[in-house]
Amino acid sequence: MSLAIYLNILDEVLRQFKYSQDELQRTYGFGNRLQSIADKVRDSLDEAQILQTAVQELAIGLEVDSCDTGIYDLQHGTSTVAYEYVAGQVLPVQGLVVSMLDYPEVYSQLLQGQYVHGCWYPLDQKFHNVRRISGHFAALVHPIIDNQQVIGDLWLYRVGAEGFEPEEVWLVQQVATQCAIAIRQARLYQAAQAQVTELARLNRLKDDFLTTISQELRTPSATIATAAQMLELELQRLGVELAANPGLQCYLTVLQQESQQEIILIDNLLALTRIESETEPLVLTTIDPHIWVADVLEPFADYD
Repeated sequence: MSLAIYLNILDEVLRQFKYSQDELQRTYGFGNRLQSIADKVRDSLDEAQILQTAVQELAIGLEVDSCDTGIYDLQHGTSTVAYEYVAGQVLPVQGLVVSMLDYPEVYSQLLQGQYVHGCWYPLDQKFHNVRRISGHFAALVHPIIDNQQVIGDLWLYRVGAEGFEPEEVWLVQQVATQCAIAIRQARLYQAAQAQVTELARLNRLKDDFLTTISQELRTPSATIATAAQMLELELQRLGVELAANPGLQCYLTVLQQESQQEIILIDNLLALTRIESETEPLVLTTIDPHIWVADVLEPFADYD
């Protein structure tokens, strides 16, 4: 074998080795880019910020002319372009509402969890964003899937390009997965916050109700207590000896004590309402259950 042949073989080996190194470096770069995007996306609990970050990072990282995301309304069969990042001469379309029935070839695949990738011309009406772009363009559309349901998609455009490389498709797939996870967390957080807000509202209504009803009950209870006192005075004026009428004395005593007890209970309820609403400091004290129970039972001691 001649020296020239050996040199050619060696040159081919070195070329293949350099190609492998370049591919390894490229793969490593895509991995780092994915990690960076995932960290930024997963750090937020704001759905708007999650999607805007994903769109911007993909557009800049993959050097595309436009990247946007659609949010699906499956009940009405529409997709709304919620967030976008536009570079170059591509016209913006944020806020555009698209009927899925108008583009069945695209959305039939997306709703099945499959991405769409290819090159088209503006005369091809397969994409709803074609009016943004003049000339030959490449598009990559990937669904955002959460719990087996497609909740949105990512659209990437390159003007005059031949298409997206496998590593780029892989990166978009991974970012779509990270977006789905982050959106699920954001929506769960928002749902929890809504429940907290609703519970706080109901608690305020409860406090207002207890305050109102307690004040309303306090007035007739105080009136009953006053009437019991006036009844005792009127009996004395009429010369009725309560000591000679133990039954009457007992009934009058029960009426007076229970009306006072009712006023105390209402006052305690008002105090508890203020404590729960944190408008009054909580002061703890020690009670003797034997004395407390005895006071409750005392009015009924004469009854079998």
